[in-house]
Amino acid sequence: MLRETPDEENADGLPVAADESLDALVRRVDADRWFATRFADARVRLRLLALYAANYEVARIAESVSDPALGRIRLQWWIDAVGRASRSASVEHPALILLSEAVQETGLDLSPLVHVFEARNSDLEESPFAAWSDLEAYVDTTAGGVIRVAAALCAPERALSPHTLSLARAAGRAWGLIGLLRALPNWGARRRTFFPTVLFERIGFTPEDLYAGTQVHEITAAIRVVLERARAAHSDANRLSTTATKDLFPAYGYVTLFRDYARGLENNPPSATIGVFRRQARLVGAALTGAV
Repeated sequence: MLRETPDEENADGLPVAADESLDALVRRVDADRWFATRFADARVRLRLLALYAANYEVARIAESVSDPALGRIRLQWWIDAVGRASRSASVEHPALILLSEAVQETGLDLSPLVHVFEARNSDLEESPFAAWSDLEAYVDTTAGGVIRVAAALCAPERALSPHTLSLARAAGRAWGLIGLLRALPNWGARRRTFFPTVLFERIGFTPEDLYAGTQVHEITAAIRVVLERARAAHSDANRLSTTATKDLFPAYGYVTLFRDYARGLENNPPSATIGVFRRQARLVGAALTGAV
C-alpha cells in the first residue's frame, strides 16, 4: 500500500520520521496487523507497532523509487540500521529505537528482520522468481520473517520452538502469497511480476500480456494457481495455531483474515477488501478459538 502523501526525505534520500505516531502510521498503512496488536499488552504492542512500521517503510521502497539503484541504497540503509540496533548502537528512527530497547531487555534476535530487508532486493528486479521454490523462499523470508520477530516479541521463551517456527513459516507463506496477489496492480504498474516463470509457461501467457491486462482468462487462472498454494499454507497455519499459546496470537492473528481476502480475489480479481467491523469480528473469534 502506498502512503496517501509523499514522504519527506533527507539529502541522501533516506527516510525521515514523519510527525505521526507509530500507532497512527500502522493503523493507516497496515490495518490488519494493527488490529492484531490490540491483543498484546502495552509494552509488547508498542514494539510490534515498531516492527510493522519498519517493515512498511522497507516494503514500500520499490514503489517509491524510479531507479532500482536508489532503491538498493535505501534498503542497505535499513539493513545497516537494523544491524546497529542489534548491537544496541545508536539508531535514529523511532521504530528502530524501540526494537533496540527490546534487544537490550529481552535479547531479541533481529537477524530475521535483516533477512526480511535483504530479500526485498527482489522487489526491484523485473522478474525475480524462476521457480515456485524461489517465490516461496521469498515469502517465507519476508512475511514469515516478520512473524518470527513478532513471535519473539510476544513470547521470547517460545520463539525458537519447532512448533512456533513451523507456524510462522506456514502463516507467513499464506499471508505473503495473498498479499502479493492483492498488490498485483502495484507490481504491474511498475512493470514487475512476482509470478514465477514456470507459471507463465504452464498457463501460456507472458509478462507483457499481464501488464497489458489483455489476457483476462490467463491472469485469472494464474491468480487461482497462486491461491491454491496459499490455501495449502493457510491450512497448515490453521492446524498449528490451534495448539499455540495465547500470548503468541498477536504475532500472527491477522492471518485469520486470509479466507476473506482469498474469496474476494476469486470473485473479483485482483481486488479484495474487508470492512472494519468484519475484521474486528474475525480477530475476536480467532482469539477465542485460537484458530486462524
